[in-house]
Amino acid sequence: MGNAPQKEKTPAGDDKYLEPRMCSAAFDGNVAEVIRCLDSGAKSVNLAMTAAAQTNQVEVMQVCLQRGADQNAEVTSLLLAASCGHAEAVQFICENRRAIATVTRMRMAARCAQANGHADLAKLCEEMATKE
Repeated sequence: MGNAPQKEKTPAGDDKYLEPRMCSAAFDGNVAEVIRCLDSGAKSVNLAMTAAAQTNQVEVMQVCLQRGADQNAEVTSLLLAASCGHAEAVQFICENRRAIATVTRMRMAARCAQANGHADLAKLCEEMATKE
């Protein structure tokens, strides 16, 4: 009888699929799986943040910010959320990370939203830019 295939491990002993599993969970809004992956050693919190922004997974985005997503991930997430028409994610980033919601970035987000047919969100982003 053949031996069952063993899971391939990384040198640190972690499951080699931990990072992709976390990003997939972030995209799907599976907060518990994202947390489990982070607790198991996943390091791609920035990638998980941007995956969550693409599908308006605000709870996952909150976990990612709490777990150390950096400013580049926050800006990328803002622009992705705007491009995808996710007003809730855009507002979450602006309310929780006001430092990244500069006039220039909010105008960029407005352009991203407008270019992808999200006129209402583009208007909201412009309004947020003028509140600065």
